[in-house]
Amino acid sequence: DELQRHHLLIYVHANNPYELRFTRGDESQTVAVKALLESNDGQILRAAALDGLGILVQPSYIVYDDIVAGRLVPVLDDWDLPRITVNLAYPSRKHLSAKVRTFIDFMAEHFVKMGYERKWTGRFTVY
Repeated sequence: DELQRHHLLIYVHANNPYELRFTRGDESQTVAVKALLESNDGQILRAAALDGLGILVQPSYIVYDDIVAGRLVPVLDDWDLPRITVNLAYPSRKHLSAKVRTFIDFMAEHFVKMGYERKWTGRFTVY
């Protein structure tokens, strides 16, 4: 509820950007928020957060390195916001071309190699 009294940096292309739906186990909470700054570019909002302008509402992969480096500090990290997914779309598995299969395999291996699952799920290791 205190979020309503803070400066928020809101990504306008999010689903319901002015309403944050938090979950923790079986508990859920919806908070209506107002933005100090609105943008359709996550990097602009990230820069504003780094300049101390407010609380950033962004996927963890955008701010992962900043949190690990101590430039940003997570708040309400015992609550979850709705998850986003990454999908590869292609016409059909039937008669899948070698190029498409190679690209899918490359992307899957690259995600594992780069540790993107950790960055996307917000599992932070601070050094």
